[in-house]
Amino acid sequence: MAGVDIPLVPIHHQYVVTSTIPEVKALKKELPVIRDLDGSYYLRQERTGLLVGPYETEHKMRLQDDWITEGVPPDFGRELYESDLDRISDNLESAMELVPVLAKGDIQSVVAGPITYSPENQALLGPCYGVHNYWVMCGFG
Repeated sequence: MAGVDIPLVPIHHQYVVTSTIPEVKALKKELPVIRDLDGSYYLRQERTGLLVGPYETEHKMRLQDDWITEGVPPDFGRELYESDLDRISDNLESAMELVPVLAKGDIQSVVAGPITYSPENQALLGPCYGVHNYWVMCGFG
């Protein structure tokens, strides 16, 4: 769009949304977002259930290799990938240890789609070299 190449790596990311959990439904205020770096996941309230997604380690991440070499297909829109819950089972178990009520919810849906990271897994933030008044903020999922 602006003629700038930004080094991003497409990763398969997935998260789980639970069905209604009575204890969550009974709350008067929305739960704060939890980011558990030791358990390597994030968790937040999603209506009357919970949403949990992993921060996957490098050895578990699944790259969209053909997008790296050939680019995003021109006809790609809002399609999703096939889920792989085995890949994030450790993250989900860690979340259930910290938030036991999570185990009471059935999995209502799994969303698995692309997310981008920089090759170093650090945010790309700041002015873009060579383009006047153009800033980037991307690459941190």
